Amino acid sequence: MAVATKPAGGAAVHDETEMLISGSEAVAEGLTLADIDVVTAYPIRPYDTVMQAIAKKIANGKLVAEYIVAEGEHSQFEIVKHASTVGARVFCGSSGVGWMYAMEAITVTPALRVPMVALVGTFTGTVTMTLPSRM
Repeated sequence: MAVATKPAGGAAVHDETEMLISGSEAVAEGLTLADIDVVTAYPIRPYDTVMQAIAKKIANGKLVAEYIVAEGEHSQFEIVKHASTVGARVFCGSSGVGWMYAMEAITVTPALRVPMVALVGTFTGTVTMTLPSRM
C-alpha cells in the first residue's frame, strides 16, 4: 500500500511528496509517468501484483489506458506488439516461464523495430528442490 508523506522540516521550498511504495507500485507509478496507452495482463505470479497496481491507477483515474486481459502470455505479447506498430505506448509482463511460452511472439519483435516495454518478474527464495540421492 502506498503511503504519501511530506518531508520533515519547516516550510518546504519545493512542494514534494515522498512515497513509501512497493516495487510493483513503483512500476505502476513509472508507467503512469510514461503515459502508456495499452497494458496487457495475464495473472501469473509475481507479475500479478504489477497488474493489480496498474489496474488500481486506471480505476482511480490516474492513468488512462486500455487494460486488456489476455488468455495467455503469447496473446498478451502479440497484443502489445501490434498496438505498438500503430503508435501506442505499450507495456506487458510475465514470469520467466511465461516468457518461454510467449517466445514465438517475442523473438520476432526486435526485427519489427517497434518500441515495447516488457517486465519479466522472477520469484525466488521460497521454492526448494530436493535432488534424488542417486544423482
